[in-house]
Amino acid sequence: MLLNILKRTLTVFIRHLLFTLGFSLITACFISCENNNSERNSSELIVVINLKDSKNNRLSEAFESISYSILNAPDSSPLVEPYLMKFDNESMYIQDFYTGHIHKFDKKGQPQFVYQATGSGPGEFRQSDYFFLEDSTITILDRVLGKAVTYGPFQNLIYEEKITKNIPMFEKRGNRMLYFMNNRRDGTEFNFLLYENEQVIGEWERIRPGFEKAQYGDNNGFNQDFDGGLVFPIPYSTEVLFFDNHLNRTQKVTFDIGDALVDKTDFVRLNNMSRDDYQQFIREKELVEGISLFSKLGPYYFLSLQQYYKGVHLIFMNKDFKVLIQSKSLENDLDQMLIRGIPWTYDEDKLIFMINSVYFYNDYIKTFSGKKVTVKPNNVHDFFEKNQNLLKEDRYVLISLKIKSQIEK
Repeated sequence: MLLNILKRTLTVFIRHLLFTLGFSLITACFISCENNNSERNSSELIVVINLKDSKNNRLSEAFESISYSILNAPDSSPLVEPYLMKFDNESMYIQDFYTGHIHKFDKKGQPQFVYQATGSGPGEFRQSDYFFLEDSTITILDRVLGKAVTYGPFQNLIYEEKITKNIPMFEKRGNRMLYFMNNRRDGTEFNFLLYENEQVIGEWERIRPGFEKAQYGDNNGFNQDFDGGLVFPIPYSTEVLFFDNHLNRTQKVTFDIGDALVDKTDFVRLNNMSRDDYQQFIREKELVEGISLFSKLGPYYFLSLQQYYKGVHLIFMNKDFKVLIQSKSLENDLDQMLIRGIPWTYDEDKLIFMINSVYFYNDYIKTFSGKKVTVKPNNVHDFFEKNQNLLKEDRYVLISLKIKSQIEK
């Protein structure tokens, strides 16, 4: 069972990184801008972040509470490789990368429904490449069939529509659709296309030379911004695009981390030679490949960057991108439980980590064995007592950290 766990963890990691490249030189043009002091409505903004400033912090400096849930998928449709997650007020929707199904759970992890990848007929999908939630509906993209299927709150089919371009993800608002091309040209030179009534009304971010085959697997996709907008980190960069609630591009923010970011010319050159050479290079140089997660989190923005051999930088900013907390580790002084890995996703004011239940079980035993613990409703000890049999099985635990309403610099 442990071998299967490791295999699936490696599969998700490869999903982020596997690609092939052709050789080309890349030039980069940056617009100079004063750090952290530009107005929020500036269309181009650079925020300088020195990763050497990251500190060891306590969890309580940024978060007010911590909660746990176990994803109790039915035996008839087990959750094998959770990947993309989306949340609404009452439920969470989780894509299974292995089966193509999308599981719907309540916020405590109890199963509600499974949207199954069953076939190619009307109202069906064969695989789920991406999905998004809008009001009380879920829209599932199937690139093999070239269509998107939309279901209502009772799993009823509402409609399906053809998707003519080879896109890995998109969002829709009314009669507008925002495509992300993921470096696939497919008749365009741009990575982001805005359609209205099947007509292109917006094109942004030219596909960089040499990146045509650098496809990126992302377990978040388009994230929610304030006031109903969207944010999207551009793959293999530290740039983030912002869109309003009508899907118009409003701003690009570049988080300048200096020499800690892999140079684009090296990125293309080394991948053209050997993926192994590239991986060895970025590890030896202790580089960042791109943004792991960028999203709004309560009243703040959250940014995470994985730096090889240096760990994960967790950066909390206000709406004007002023850094409030910049951490390279967060000591869990809330309940002392070990928190593994990198932030997986978010849910409004909660930062979500995910861990295999067997790891969680073993970590709990190691942390609290021989110690006197106090079981209170909904604390980690209460969660362990209620779920210890399930934790021994091959399931997943979500760890939710609720952000404080006020963070002091």
